[in-house]
Amino acid sequence: MVTVELNDEKIDGMTLSQLKKAIKDYYGKYLKGTSVVNKQKLITVDFPADSVKHVIYARKPGYTKLKAVFIIKEMIKNAEYLNFKEPDEDDGQNILGYFNFKAKAKIEGNVHWFRIVIRLTNNGKFYYDHSVKVIKKPE
Repeated sequence: MVTVELNDEKIDGMTLSQLKKAIKDYYGKYLKGTSVVNKQKLITVDFPADSVKHVIYARKPGYTKLKAVFIIKEMIKNAEYLNFKEPDEDDGQNILGYFNFKAKAKIEGNVHWFRIVIRLTNNGKFYYDHSVKVIKKPE
């Protein structure tokens, strides 16, 4: 498994609100409307405009999860497939389910494992969902 690394002194000392603003700016400038291909599944994952709002306004997002957004493309590209989850009843009719991946990242010297959720829609497209969860150890 590839370890993606983030070591950015500029974001290391930010307050949570400063970090959220930096993520919003970064997402709008570098991610929104782009895509990346996962090496293992060979699926093209798109970054829709609204995903960043869900990341920023998630309950208790934490610094590690938020900082992962700066390297999310590399994480998705190198992530390993875990499983497929059927949609919940309250998901929209256009959602066919969710692909769960795991990725390993080193953020400012500390290694973390993440679960990344990719949404599959009925138009056959894959979208970066707003879930990037730090997991204690890989499955």
